[in-house]
Amino acid sequence: MSPIVSFLSVLRRNWHKVLSPTSLFVLAVFSFAALLLSGPDLPKEIPEEHSWAVSVETARYIEARPQLRLYGRLVAGRTAELRALVSGKVVTMSEKLREGGAFKQGSELLRIDDFSYQSALVEASAMLSEARARLDEYRASLRQGENALERELEQLELTRTDEERAEELARRGTVSQKFVDDKRLATLAKELSVENRRNDVKVQTSRIAQQEAVIERLESGVRRAERNLEDTVLHAPFNGLVEDVGVAEGRLVSVNDRVANLIDLDNLEARFTLSNAQYARILAAGSGLQGQEVEIRWNAGKEVVAFSGVVARAAPRIEAGSGGVDIYVRLEIDGADTPLRPGAFLEADFPDVVYENVVRVPQSVLYEDDTVYVVADERLSGRKVDVVGADGPFVLLRGDLAAGDAVLASRLLQAGEGVKVRIISQ
Repeated sequence: MSPIVSFLSVLRRNWHKVLSPTSLFVLAVFSFAALLLSGPDLPKEIPEEHSWAVSVETARYIEARPQLRLYGRLVAGRTAELRALVSGKVVTMSEKLREGGAFKQGSELLRIDDFSYQSALVEASAMLSEARARLDEYRASLRQGENALERELEQLELTRTDEERAEELARRGTVSQKFVDDKRLATLAKELSVENRRNDVKVQTSRIAQQEAVIERLESGVRRAERNLEDTVLHAPFNGLVEDVGVAEGRLVSVNDRVANLIDLDNLEARFTLSNAQYARILAAGSGLQGQEVEIRWNAGKEVVAFSGVVARAAPRIEAGSGGVDIYVRLEIDGADTPLRPGAFLEADFPDVVYENVVRVPQSVLYEDDTVYVVADERLSGRKVDVVGADGPFVLLRGDLAAGDAVLASRLLQAGEGVKVRIISQ
């Protein structure tokens, strides 16, 4: 056997040991390429354009007045510090004068020992009665003096007449000069008596004026004593709640000592915050704030309590922390029966300004804050718009939109100019 035949015979028996894995891989690649090149030519397939299912909103120009959703808290429009008006020992306290106690206007809350004030009133009244009796005495004396003065004047007139008659008789020589002088002396004496009587009347008149002044002073003292006696009992000035009680039965209190804080339930207000932009927009529109009606809700667990209110006023300054203006809404509720308490968290719908000729669409139609897409001939077409306002989940638009345009409402990641779509809901 020749050497070449022997080599081929050995190679045929041990070929798998001679060829390496790399050689086998290269051989396989070349074999696959040969098969592809030797195969028949196949026609190329063109991929079909995808059409996205979308929903649209029909553009309609309307006049809209959105509602601003505001959040705030209930506050007491009026509070008062109940203070002792007189000093003394607290003898009784109402059960309502407790932390959180509810009271009605005019109800008794506290009573201070009134013994000394009753005594003061009795003494002042007695002094006043004595002064009035003395005034009556002075007035009686004045009337007596005035009557006596009238009699003295009549007597003076008679005395003067008698003197004149004596002078006439003396001129005739019927009586002596001494007789005339005696008549003259009698006239002078009566004139002096009349003058004294007049002075007595003046003195009595002056005494009466003084006594009347004394009576006015004593009457003031009686009124003060009566007021002090009344002030021993503290009454509720309005319907409300008690907080921060500072007295107890048996305690001595002085004038102006704080008894408790009172919250007026008939003057509850809701405080909300308008942003600087909202406040400026409402004022610029001329609609104003004061007197505006507001719908308010209180979420009491699973129950929602709704009531109405009227804007009473706005805060005098913009709050630096919130960047807005606080408005106060007076609640139209019966404070005596309401379960509301200051601090309750509230929400309200406040009427915004009126927007004319705007398109109201869901906020999801906006792309890049200033673009919407309109479906025309099953293709998307971008339109530039301006957002002029918001109404909850909706936005109010003006711009390159025509009434009746089908505005893309679905949110597409592939949204763009010319994208093919098909409308499934409108």
